[in-house]
Amino acid sequence: FLAMQGFAEDLLTEPAVSGEGVDQLSSQPQSLLIPTACGMTSSPVVFLLSNHCTHSDVMAIAPTTKMFTTSGPKLPFETKGQFLSAYEGPSTDLFHLPSELTMNDNPFDKKKAQYMRNRRNKKLWEQQELFFQRLKSERSEFDQKQNFAATRIQAVFRGSQARNTSGAVVISKRSHKRQDMEDIFLDIQESLYKCNQPPLPGHKSFLMSKRPQKWKMYEAARATRIQAAARRFLARMRFVNMTQKVIEDRRNEAAKVIQGSWLRSQERKLFTKMALKMKNVAASKIQAAFRGSYYRFKMQFAIAAAEILKKGV
Repeated sequence: FLAMQGFAEDLLTEPAVSGEGVDQLSSQPQSLLIPTACGMTSSPVVFLLSNHCTHSDVMAIAPTTKMFTTSGPKLPFETKGQFLSAYEGPSTDLFHLPSELTMNDNPFDKKKAQYMRNRRNKKLWEQQELFFQRLKSERSEFDQKQNFAATRIQAVFRGSQARNTSGAVVISKRSHKRQDMEDIFLDIQESLYKCNQPPLPGHKSFLMSKRPQKWKMYEAARATRIQAAARRFLARMRFVNMTQKVIEDRRNEAAKVIQGSWLRSQERKLFTKMALKMKNVAASKIQAAFRGSYYRFKMQFAIAAAEILKKGV
């Protein structure tokens, strides 16, 4: 909007140099140009400020401006110094010539006004093209970010699904292998039993046979040691818990004693302050009573002396 305001003000004051705007406007696709019966009834700056136009409204104004073409030759470069100043007044119509510059006036002023319109339209089209290029780049960047985020999310989801699937496959394979080994082991034991052969070591029937009897005492000794270690550990934990409880009880008792002594000291200080205050009050009352009786005695003595002197006179 500020850019539109700036070059719209320039159009009212700056002269043109060449007629390239007409060629560029004629090369634009006709589908983008929507001719209107009349353009804005005031200058672009006044129109935009009075109607509170947004950036999209400013861009929409550019393709709806009326196209102006030149039937004659282009303005020569040598006539640049002969350009007159732009028309200035309370309201300037950039789409139509003002009443002061009509077909019956100087034809040079007519060419200048027509070229100023073409130059204005050229700048509007340049601003519109720049805006759409920037919008396209921003949209492409946003689309790239969206695609990257979607790719990452899909990759993470597919990876988690693949890991879960592979984990389930591995677990199922392991369970099948274990079941196959157990089946093979049972078949071997059954074959040995049918042939009157001792079972393989590690089987339940082998442990119940007479062959591992010599290892039972070692197993009992190992079990005893394991149980002793476990019981020793449990006894140690119970002792630690008991000592911790005793220590905590002693700490609580010590805290109570400390708090009691501190509270008693505070109470003694408060009682001392109250006693001192009461002593001060009592001393003040005693002094007041003594001074009152003393001054009353002096007053009575003075009155009696005055009466005696009065009688003697």
